[in-house]
Amino acid sequence: QVTEFIHSDLEKELTYWTEEYDGSFHYSAVLKMQWDLLQCIERRLLIRMQYMAQDGKGDELEVIPLQIYFREYHFQLRAIQMGKNAVEKIFKVDRIESFQIVRRLNHAEQKLYLKI
Repeated sequence: QVTEFIHSDLEKELTYWTEEYDGSFHYSAVLKMQWDLLQCIERRLLIRMQYMAQDGKGDELEVIPLQIYFREYHFQLRAIQMGKNAVEKIFKVDRIESFQIVRRLNHAEQKLYLKI
């Protein structure tokens, strides 16, 4: 029942966002990507994504997705970028070319990054 409630809330949120979203600005499957990322947030996963920066350079980044929201005609992902110093960053979802799941966060990481 909890899972159904979470999915129901996500579906309502997606419906709201799609009413505001103008797909003519983007050429990738942003809504599918958004749904997949929401699932990663819900499951507390570390992902490795191929991200196209504004300068056109592609980069492979490991991130912990935290939140998706809609602002200035773009879906945006708030995430912790892993590395020597983990830092919170904002990524445009339409610039994420692909991603793969690395692993589930362990309890210590959840406490540190998700503030549970």
